[in-house]
Amino acid sequence: MSHPTRIITVMGVLCSIICVAVLHIVHTDLSALSDRLSEYANGSYGWLMATAFIALASGIAALGIGLWTWRGRDPKAWVILSTALLASVGTMLSGIFRTGGSDISETIHSRASAVAVVAIIALALTHSAPFARDNSGASSDPIGAAIAMLAAALVVIGPVLHHTRWTGLSQRLLWITLSTWLLRTAWLNRPGPWSHRQPRDLSAPPSDRQGIPPSGGKFSLDRVKVVWQKVVSNLNGLWPHGQPMRMSNSRSSLPQVAVHPSLEDAGAYSREPSS
Repeated sequence: MSHPTRIITVMGVLCSIICVAVLHIVHTDLSALSDRLSEYANGSYGWLMATAFIALASGIAALGIGLWTWRGRDPKAWVILSTALLASVGTMLSGIFRTGGSDISETIHSRASAVAVVAIIALALTHSAPFARDNSGASSDPIGAAIAMLAAALVVIGPVLHHTRWTGLSQRLLWITLSTWLLRTAWLNRPGPWSHRQPRDLSAPPSDRQGIPPSGGKFSLDRVKVVWQKVVSNLNGLWPHGQPMRMSNSRSSLPQVAVHPSLEDAGAYSREPSS
């Protein structure tokens, strides 16, 4: 992921978390066990809940765009972008249409929230699950997949707890789980050499894919020979008037370097390539 998309994702999710945390402090009339998060949108502090929804929607969209550009030609890149944008739109609609208002507003809010949650879980499974691994070179993320499966389990038991005193708790656990996955994914897929998951450039020939050796991810003699040939090709242009560096035909030995003829008179020795 690029720095801008990663920063927007982290800031958006953190802003949402801060807003909801503040609402739990100022709204002492609502119970964290039995009252839904959406009920914080009503009252004088409703703008804080709306801000939380919009910030979260921005973070989800930025994450989808970042993963889409990061994966490049990965066939699942478009699936990730589509689910992220769908989740973003659903989250934003949930913030615009509040619960507890008219029947239309309540219906849109409920449907949009459900679509957003399902889309985020689909995004998490597509990006993290082991069965989603393909030829793009992006490794699976078992921890991220476990978080996504936990969120899916909370969604399944949500309707069962909807009319009980624990409906607020189950909804908050689901919100914390999804926020955790979003933050963790944005953090692990940061740019640079310390990135947790490195995609493979499918547009390049197999021998030129940066950082991805052939033979099932293990470095081989063929890979070493290809890299050495590139080094020799670059150094030959700088080799002064003498015999150029030569590659050995043997796969079991590294190529030897012939010393410039002018150095032989000074007592230097020359090692010829092994036959």
